[in-house]
Amino acid sequence: MYAQLRNLTLPLLLVLLVVAVYARSVGNSFIYDDLELIVKQEPARNWAAWRTILTEPHWHSLPYYRPISRATMVIQKNIHGDSPVAFHVFNFLVMAACGLVAWRLLRGKPFEFTPLSAFFAAALFTLHPIASSCVYPICSGRETMIPGLLVLIALTAWLQPGIKGAVIGGTAAICALFSKEQAVVLPLILFAADRLLRTADRRSWKAYLPFLVFWPLYFWIRHVALHDSHQDRVVVILSFAPLGPLRFLLYGIQTWFFPFARLAYEPEWPVWVSLPRILGALGILVGLIGIGTRLGHPSRKILLFWVIWIILLVAPTSNILSQEAQFAERYWWLASLGFLAVVGQGASDRSFGEFPRRMGTAVLCLVLLIFALISFGRNRSFATRAQFLGDWLASNPRSSQANYSYADYLRDEGKTEEAKDFYRKAVALRDYNPNALNSMATLHMSLGELPEAIVAFGKVVNQKPDHYLAWRNLGECFARSGQPERAIQAFDSSLKLKPDHCKTLFNRGIMEKQAGRSDRAEEYFKQALAVCANFPNVHYALGIIASNRKDYPEALFRFRKVLELDYTNAHAHNGVGSILFKMGDTNAARQAFQQALRHDPDNAQAKQNLERHFQ
Repeated sequence: MYAQLRNLTLPLLLVLLVVAVYARSVGNSFIYDDLELIVKQEPARNWAAWRTILTEPHWHSLPYYRPISRATMVIQKNIHGDSPVAFHVFNFLVMAACGLVAWRLLRGKPFEFTPLSAFFAAALFTLHPIASSCVYPICSGRETMIPGLLVLIALTAWLQPGIKGAVIGGTAAICALFSKEQAVVLPLILFAADRLLRTADRRSWKAYLPFLVFWPLYFWIRHVALHDSHQDRVVVILSFAPLGPLRFLLYGIQTWFFPFARLAYEPEWPVWVSLPRILGALGILVGLIGIGTRLGHPSRKILLFWVIWIILLVAPTSNILSQEAQFAERYWWLASLGFLAVVGQGASDRSFGEFPRRMGTAVLCLVLLIFALISFGRNRSFATRAQFLGDWLASNPRSSQANYSYADYLRDEGKTEEAKDFYRKAVALRDYNPNALNSMATLHMSLGELPEAIVAFGKVVNQKPDHYLAWRNLGECFARSGQPERAIQAFDSSLKLKPDHCKTLFNRGIMEKQAGRSDRAEEYFKQALAVCANFPNVHYALGIIASNRKDYPEALFRFRKVLELDYTNAHAHNGVGSILFKMGDTNAARQAFQQALRHDPDNAQAKQNLERHFQ
């Protein structure tokens, strides 16, 4: 019993350290991606909502399909709404689980770390500032940690003998793939583990059959999910920026040995590059490799495996393909376990004397303390949306994305003139910037500044012709500006890109109705209802058309349908009253007009109907 408790001491200490460093995050707010992926999302209360989540892009303007990562956010939203506390607790508990699985992996065969060496490797893996960038931001961090945990489980299980390890490892690998695209390389990692780390009982080809089934299935589902959003294209940028992978490698080495004390979120090359830091990091790295080589640790096969681990895990984000940000700490987190494993293998050499062991332990404690304190302090930068964006801008004032995101924040705070200035800065800093242009145009439209909005939306569709929302908004601006023909052209361009967008179909129907083409308008409205059966404005428009052709039962049905969806709709109450009056039910008509005025005392039509018919 005592021996079992002793064996649990270091894992428990690891969990306590992770919780101690990151627990302050429970007081943090939602920031950045959290607003789009959590706050603005509706809870999933039925299968239809879940089907949408499982079959749509993770993010509207990026080529991501991550249903499992997103499902964790939706489940939490269903349980406790928009309280950020539980989301943050979940994040640091996932990081603690990653640490435990990493400790178990390194303790097992073929690595066989000493308990203390495995503890330090797992602690550095979870407490390094790189790891903090995976814990503090709820969404972008979770999207890295959950697949990371599943990858670690997959490798740990795969190295175990027997069919049980293959089943658990394969299942975890499939779940990892549906959590983040980075896991697409996992079958290669497992194959390398099987060939390099096993001397007997290697997996047969049958163990890899699930990958041959689920990997093509994943790519097909991803293609279908992203196709309508026109985000399923992959662009190779290596020929345009051949130094990208080298810079990414230097960024990872520098960041691991000399992380920034203050947050430098998704820094650009001029922001993070530091020749003294790079040279110092390379010197330490070469020294550690030299010591390990001299000691003969790790073995060549184990060393080769961890090199493959690092290369494959960073390859998807190493600036070979187009990506959201060129540099980000979270891109290096999972791969960093490979470096820690190589160094820790040498530290596990039992031939060391007592003094070197104590000195090594003291140095590791000091390094761990420094990194943990930096991670602890980083919490401040993620405390609020304003703090996060302010620190991001302070570290990189020439970041187009930072200026664009800060403009969104100012817009949401009602500081529209300041928001316009930051949108202009964002656009000036990057020639191709359809998202910033679209947000600026949307702000102009909301303020009624239609000429400015039309110019900005025009730039959006010139840069990104498949931006169906910009085409729709452009059409709305033309319609409000008294340019119906140009509005129709813009709406039609939007519908070519997304034929089942109910709001665009509604807008298109309104244009036909205003032109006096009620039959064509009705066709568009019915198409909109086929997509969004509970769209009140469409039912109201169909009620007006039915009333004009004196189909009173149909009109009454439509107006009452609006009230089922929104009982406070004064126009629908007035519509019900008008139809009931025409059908001879004057008492019910009076009540309907009065109900309209209860919800909107200034409703001119309801007042006029009461005065004309009942006074």
